[in-house]
Amino acid sequence: MGRVLCTYDTDFLRIAAAGADHAGIIFGFHDRTTYGDWVRGLELICGAMTADEMKNHVEYL
Repeated sequence: MGRVLCTYDTDFLRIAAAGADHAGIIFGFHDRTTYGDWVRGLELICGAMTADEMKNHVEYL
């Protein structure tokens, strides 16, 4: 669907590492990332990166 995935699920990191094409993944560690961290991080990423820059890219919060 061409949407960046925001997740805590490490399975998606393995899929990306295996070379699968994706629109982008934003990953946060479940035990270290608060809702506020997600909001601030997503706002920053949306302002700093284009959809083309996110393709096949994993960004960590």
